[in-house]
Amino acid sequence: MVVAGFMVIGLLALIAMIYSLISGSTLSKPHVLLALALVTCGAASLVLVVLDGMHLLTGQKENDPLIKLLIQFASLSIASLGGGLLGGAFMQKAQIAHKLDLRRMIEARDALRDLLEQNQQQIRELQGRQERSPEDQRLLDDLIQITVKWQSEIRSMSEEIERRQSV
Repeated sequence: MVVAGFMVIGLLALIAMIYSLISGSTLSKPHVLLALALVTCGAASLVLVVLDGMHLLTGQKENDPLIKLLIQFASLSIASLGGGLLGGAFMQKAQIAHKLDLRRMIEARDALRDLLEQNQQQIRELQGRQERSPEDQRLLDDLIQITVKWQSEIRSMSEEIERRQSV
């Protein structure tokens, strides 16, 4: 009976400790959340094994309802807390990956815009010449084709970025 009391206090202390460890910096690090979830699930498993062992060892019928209640409490509260932390870790990892992917996409679009601006500058220089050689004309035609293609690519990238930002 005394062991059961200590188990209840231990369970509550474990829940309070995990609650106090969760902060803004913890929530932004999925690997820390994952470690907390695994520790919590491991502790819940350990508590359930100990309580089940107590249930088998005592053999006293008057403690059966108390031990069964402790087993239910441990499985519902601590294991659920571990599962929730685990789900939170996966969700946080997905959000970080989404933001990183979006940032890379924006950087690629901006780099392409810079190249497009350089391309357009070369086109203006070539168009400003009074006399163009056939090589200059081919270069101008190629630059115009590339410019049209890049403008289309930038539009589609911008649309994709807007779509992903709205999610």
